[in-house]
Amino acid sequence: MKSLGYLIQDKGAHINFVQSGSRVIDALALMAVENVPFVVIMQDGKYLGIMSERDYAQKLVLKGKNSSDTTVNEIMTTDLPTVTTDDTADHALLVMRTFRTNILPVFEDYAFAGIVTMNMLMGEAMREMQHLSSNADQGKESFYYWI
Repeated sequence: MKSLGYLIQDKGAHINFVQSGSRVIDALALMAVENVPFVVIMQDGKYLGIMSERDYAQKLVLKGKNSSDTTVNEIMTTDLPTVTTDDTADHALLVMRTFRTNILPVFEDYAFAGIVTMNMLMGEAMREMQHLSSNADQGKESFYYWI
């Protein structure tokens, strides 16, 4: 499988983020506009954490808090395991399974490089299987040509 650095580069550098201290309602609005299940929380170019739909539901709604009066810092997840741009997609899937998460922050030389998600990794695995399958089918065609 390809490196996470390659996957992030292939996907593009667009990351939905909000500044530390932003109101949850503003982060939710961005998530709705972009149709994404999470936003990255940054401060001065530094990664702080992720606020997901799950964080919103479990740490705000179920506790009766108001999204207009609560900052993303109060509910964001800060303890996700991390991976590097040199790690493989297989390694990222293993980390996700081990730590029961669908989102992993990716770092390169201690600097935030992007995010990989379970959907991104599964999509890459499917593309790789299709590629291998089409190569196997081409091999059969050339075999039958010589018979």
